[in-house]
Amino acid sequence: MRYDRKIWLVDESAPEYDETTGDYTDGAIERYYRDANVSDTGTETMNMLYGKIKQGALTVRVQNQIEMPYRYIEVDTISNKYRIDRVKHHRNEVVLFVSESQ
Repeated sequence: MRYDRKIWLVDESAPEYDETTGDYTDGAIERYYRDANVSDTGTETMNMLYGKIKQGALTVRVQNQIEMPYRYIEVDTISNKYRIDRVKHHRNEVVLFVSESQ
């Protein structure tokens, strides 16, 4: 199995209210780079997870365990956001089932 695609695990903190200006400041964004094996999610797995066929669903395998916090991932480029629908932890890898988000 080749881990040849780039993913970024993204942790985004909530916006905070600035009392002096009266505006909300953007939350801090931390990105952690990992190499991953990315493939389309199979039809049977999509039916189990979503109850239907869903466009833009991917299966992402990452070697070793992921120890940093993350809310969503970005695949190949920073603009491709994917929501994490399910996580499976195995001894030597983590499998993420993700779908496209806006």
